[in-house]
Amino acid sequence: MLSKSISNRDKQHILSSASGIPNIGAAQLFYDNYHQDWRNTLKSISLPTLIIAGRGSPISVTSQKWLSQQIKHAKLVIFEVEEGGKHFPFIENPKKFNQHIDEFVQS
Repeated sequence: MLSKSISNRDKQHILSSASGIPNIGAAQLFYDNYHQDWRNTLKSISLPTLIIAGRGSPISVTSQKWLSQQIKHAKLVIFEVEEGGKHFPFIENPKKFNQHIDEFVQS
């Protein structure tokens, strides 16, 4: 979930933040998340939606492309692995991440 180039400081921050979540709570969240079928709900989203994906994330880019096609006004941004495109682009490449957020909010 982390790029090889992530700083030790950022890596430790992520690990310490994750360790604060009780295991049972995390398990319930993951279980609930993976057992929902949102396909009918996605088409009803009418607000502009920004989807940010990482080419090296455990969440496949293919799934995020499909997701962006289901939401009427969705915009998809893909971070390449060397840009911090794993699971935490907001930490690994905050400048680019924030630029996309700013452009999306301003449009």
